[in-house]
Amino acid sequence: MTTFAHITASSKFMKSRIARLIITFAAYVSLFMVGKLIFMGFYHGMYRFADTASVLAHGLSMDLSMSAYLTIIPALLLIASVWTHARWLKAAVGIYRYFSAAVIILALMLDTALYGYWNFKLDTTPIFYFTSSPSAAMASTQWWIPVAAAAVAILLTFATGRALRWCENRVTLMPPARKWLTSAILTIFTAALFIPIRGGFTVSTMNPSRAYFSQDQRLNHASVNPLFNFMYSATHQNSFGCQFRFFKENGSLQAQLDKLSPARTTSADSIRLKLIPEGMHPDIYIIILESFSSHLMPSLGGEPVAMQLDSIARTGVTFTNFYSSSFRTDRAIPAILSGYPAQPTTSIMKFVDKTDRLPSIAGTLRDSAGYETAYYYGGDINFVNQKAYLMSAGFRKVISDNDFPLSERLSKWGAHDDKVFARMEADINAVPRDGNPMLRVIQTSSSHEPFEVPYSAPFPDKRAVAFAYTDKCLGEFIRFLKSDSSRWEQSLVVLVPDHYGAYPRDLSDPLQRHRIPLVLTGGAVSHAAPMQITTPASQSDIAATLLSLLGIGHSQFPLSHDMLQPGAPQYAFFSEPDFAAMVTDNGLHAVISTQNGETISGNDSIAQLTKAFLQNLYNDLDAR
Repeated sequence: MTTFAHITASSKFMKSRIARLIITFAAYVSLFMVGKLIFMGFYHGMYRFADTASVLAHGLSMDLSMSAYLTIIPALLLIASVWTHARWLKAAVGIYRYFSAAVIILALMLDTALYGYWNFKLDTTPIFYFTSSPSAAMASTQWWIPVAAAAVAILLTFATGRALRWCENRVTLMPPARKWLTSAILTIFTAALFIPIRGGFTVSTMNPSRAYFSQDQRLNHASVNPLFNFMYSATHQNSFGCQFRFFKENGSLQAQLDKLSPARTTSADSIRLKLIPEGMHPDIYIIILESFSSHLMPSLGGEPVAMQLDSIARTGVTFTNFYSSSFRTDRAIPAILSGYPAQPTTSIMKFVDKTDRLPSIAGTLRDSAGYETAYYYGGDINFVNQKAYLMSAGFRKVISDNDFPLSERLSKWGAHDDKVFARMEADINAVPRDGNPMLRVIQTSSSHEPFEVPYSAPFPDKRAVAFAYTDKCLGEFIRFLKSDSSRWEQSLVVLVPDHYGAYPRDLSDPLQRHRIPLVLTGGAVSHAAPMQITTPASQSDIAATLLSLLGIGHSQFPLSHDMLQPGAPQYAFFSEPDFAAMVTDNGLHAVISTQNGETISGNDSIAQLTKAFLQNLYNDLDAR
């Protein structure tokens, strides 16, 4: 009887610690949610009351993540309380309580105060401004404002610390009888905090993209947890303006860049290739083919794997000297859709504040020609902030893994390509024919490791089978468009891989690794097809070229050049972490090391142009 009572008492005292841990975690979550309400109330002119629930719901996962970070130390202190009630432990609990309250209050206050000026969420920018020049940072502020703000912050920190203490004291802690068992269970609960910290069990880890859900950037910003955004910015920050300093900014750099700039054309060379009839605004389908390359197509000297794509290329307009901007999808997507070349040392998609400022094909077509825009992907759209980028880019609808039933999410990456194409076809059929033109982008994923697809083909390598499967899905989609002649005549299909993938294996030559096809097909270009264009270019040049074909200006894409502009220098720039390269229209090329700037291969004068382009790219990245 004594033993049973002993076990019952021990269980009670164990549960009290678990309850306090849960209460502490919930208190932090509540603070962040209250902070969102205050933020929206402060900027009440920007928000409607009806938006409140959506903002709180879409920002909850980030609030849970940040709250879990803050709860780790209280959890460890609770474990220590099992073994000792020393005075230092009580002092440590109190100090951390007020420290965490101060951090939260400071983040919420700075975010609310600065958003009206900057229109982006709290990041490391205030620290940069203040540490680089405190006097300049405070120059536009009257002296009493920071004093008053500091006083308010102290009062709110004190009140918040007291509130946290009140919440924790709802549970009384007593020394447990079974210390090892209690410690073990508390350790398990502490370890479980890493689930919300990571953001669950999906492919992507927690990042600011999780909070993005609306075309209205202000709603997305209201959803983002400012403390998490600050921490994310601090851990993903680089001094881009200090990297790749090959030339003096106002002298030799500009002299090199001038060689890459279009010269004023004369009447003799102003005849432009018209692939699309003048004034036509066709429905545009951009299909981003995961890991495809020219090496899968016999017409481009490759193996007979992607035979549907090869057949389309033979009857369409094919750019045969085309290159992927980088080696990963998160670098390829801004290159394709925003005309922004990939960077060797980072990915701009990691920086939501920078992608918010990128131009895009979708946004330009929407604003200039009334295009309806949608993006389709069968995987986790939050991976490397992709959703945040797409919403900022102007896509009104984004379809991803959660939009497919669980029974259709059978691959590691989500829904297989046939399901994604089928979803897009159904949506296309539902659009009235007399409506606005539409832009539809589909990103395939099945031809990605582990290359497990619902398809069999006579290839000994399962990688080739995966490519053949996606290729088959592509062919079926083209037949769907052709099944209605009026729809086909109003279509422009842009087929482009994101990067070279895994077939054939072990391509070491940079030029061969990055060589991919760009194929245009559809009724909009049928009068010009078949045609092969040998102009060197890369994915970042699609934006300027496509918009120019449609008669739409592209001056907002300074790093994208029109592949068909007469008299303009034509070149392809691409990079990976250890090199940057350029191919030019006179058959020359250069590959330089990004570690020391030395020429790895190719022509020295082209190497100088490559360095200039890279330095200018990082100048632009730093300025965004």
